[in-house]
Amino acid sequence: MVMFLIQKFLFTAWILSCPTPGGIFTPTFCMGAVLGQLYVSCLIKFLEFFEMSSVIQYRGVYSILGAAAVTSSVTRTVSVAMIVLELNGHLSHACPLMVCVLSSYAMSEYLMPVSFFEMLSELGGLDAKISQKGKIIIKDFLDVYPDYKKV
Repeated sequence: MVMFLIQKFLFTAWILSCPTPGGIFTPTFCMGAVLGQLYVSCLIKFLEFFEMSSVIQYRGVYSILGAAAVTSSVTRTVSVAMIVLELNGHLSHACPLMVCVLSSYAMSEYLMPVSFFEMLSELGGLDAKISQKGKIIIKDFLDVYPDYKKV
């Protein structure tokens, strides 16, 4: 699982660095699910030392929680919780899911208050183009396109 996580991270970074970047939602969702499984595997090994490993009954819940937490911290949206609840179909996971999503959102906002999409637009120069939006003068536009002066 660790090798899969490393490879997924590297390939996702490679895809996102292309001139036309790919998606971010599905790869982070997958990495979060793998991190959830790694966490529960370590937790079971730790609880086996105290002979309490029977406390964890459903390993898959940790994948769901990890996927939602990582995706919400990268995309900085809380709506991931609703998407995961719709995918899962069990409302019994709503409370732990919201705790995971909100805590990961708060922690990522504390560590770096800029979302992935804001960083991507800043690196691509989109912020500079948007800041020039209010500085367009009609005269400059008409000088570039003289056919519009006739209208």
